[in-house]
Amino acid sequence: MSPILKRDVAETVRQARRLAAAAGLRDYDEYGEYELDPVGVSKVAAANTRSGGAVASGSAEWDRDRERTDHERGREVTEGRSTSLDLDHGESYDNAPLLRAHDDSESVTTTMSAIEGKWGDLKGLLFSSTPSLLFGLLGLVFSGELLEHCARWRVFRRVDELFILVPMIGNLKGNLEMCLSARLGTSATLGELDGRQTRRSLLIANMTLLGLQALLISSLAAVISFLLGLITIHRLGDVPAGSGPSNGTVSDPSQSDPWREGTTRPGGAQLVMVLATGMGAAGLSSLALGSFMSSLVVVCRWKGVDPDNITPPVAACLGDLVTLFVLALIGTLLVGAMDTVGPLLGVILMGAAASWFTVRVLRDEWVRNIARGAWLPLIGAMLISSGTGMVLESGVGKYRGFALLAISMTGLTGSLGAIHANRLSTTLHTALHPESRSSRERKAHGLTPGQSIIVLFVLAFPCQGAFLLFVHFSGWSDVDLGWVGWVAYTVTTIFSLVVAHYLTIFCWWRDLDPDSYTLPLHSATVDLVGQIVLMCAYELCIWRGNTSVMEVADSVRRTVMT
Repeated sequence: MSPILKRDVAETVRQARRLAAAAGLRDYDEYGEYELDPVGVSKVAAANTRSGGAVASGSAEWDRDRERTDHERGREVTEGRSTSLDLDHGESYDNAPLLRAHDDSESVTTTMSAIEGKWGDLKGLLFSSTPSLLFGLLGLVFSGELLEHCARWRVFRRVDELFILVPMIGNLKGNLEMCLSARLGTSATLGELDGRQTRRSLLIANMTLLGLQALLISSLAAVISFLLGLITIHRLGDVPAGSGPSNGTVSDPSQSDPWREGTTRPGGAQLVMVLATGMGAAGLSSLALGSFMSSLVVVCRWKGVDPDNITPPVAACLGDLVTLFVLALIGTLLVGAMDTVGPLLGVILMGAAASWFTVRVLRDEWVRNIARGAWLPLIGAMLISSGTGMVLESGVGKYRGFALLAISMTGLTGSLGAIHANRLSTTLHTALHPESRSSRERKAHGLTPGQSIIVLFVLAFPCQGAFLLFVHFSGWSDVDLGWVGWVAYTVTTIFSLVVAHYLTIFCWWRDLDPDSYTLPLHSATVDLVGQIVLMCAYELCIWRGNTSVMEVADSVRRTVMT
């Protein structure tokens, strides 16, 4: 029997015992033979381990004696209620108005508590999500500006495979940090970060898992970018000094060095260089971003703020920005030593670190099960991102302002869906956790998943409007798609929220942790679909006669063809 089904059966048995005790048929014992079965306890612990929150048998959070004391008090209250059933008919009739008044008072109190809970959850969602969404948008914009600036650096001109690596490793790092913040957010809501010793062991375990995932997935991304570099036609920056431009050679207006197009055949030095740069950037950025996101979740817990409303946009934007910056710096440091043994030694050291991380993760009960099943969504998201990169490359060459609008079309809508997925996943974990009664009550009085979707959908439009005003007055873009652009944005927002909801439910139904499976697949899918929808919006504007949204070269080409 699955742990979830067994827990449901146990809860049904307890409810039946409560009813029997209330009727005076028997005494109520919370811990019956079924609940104290050691197999059942191990199943509960296994289910908690699946979600990254294993319950140690000797931890302070699961104090069996304290629970038994509470239930003994509940038994005394139950016995008192059972005794009240022995009152004579006349006395109970006299007390009937008082009992009805008491029930009405409890009903009003419950209703007021539910209203206050929903209002508090609504305010928390609005006032904590809006700043983080705007911050995430600005971070993504600056990531694009940084990428354009770094593209002129010598390392990217000499090793073009690094430029192919940038979108894959950027998406990878954003997904890793979002999954980390989702797991820690769930643990914070369950109260697992309240105890100092438990918090320390949980954070160390998740940071170790983050380092392992970053090193292994970045090495795979580096190999894929190297293979793509074998067949990609792109520029070559290493033209021998003193050799003038030959046939097919033009001058790069941003550089004094000539460059030409052709098919490159990188060798072993380029492969080692890409591996060292990619793994080094992923490892160092994981250390910095993982520490920051862990601290952010802990601070949110201390301040009484729901981290699920804040962390997804911050993790997404910082994952791209910091990783790109670190990758450019490491590549610049290694490009001069590319033909030496230095990059190879770096790869060997990072491979040894990955082996040590693997041993530590497999011995840690907090992340052991997560490490065994969290690779497929990351690899799937990376493969989807390769298709997204081709769509982006096609759109940038044909449409004006496509790259900038794609940031809000995919980045903002993806963050909205990630917030909803995090909140829903936390609610599902809280409902089945054996130690989270207060958390269950707080979540029950908060917004329902449907209400959360409506609030996030409404919140999307002010954020998009603020972004468009910012890029317009800053002079970064003057493209106006009109109502077509808003329709495309609405479609993408609805798609993101719906996919986040049902993908989380599907993962939970399949007994997969949504904190590890939902966010990578959701982020990559929204990026791809959002850019396709944006391309359709551009084509619709062109079909309606608005040729100002086209790039100049493409506009001239279409004019000549017509």
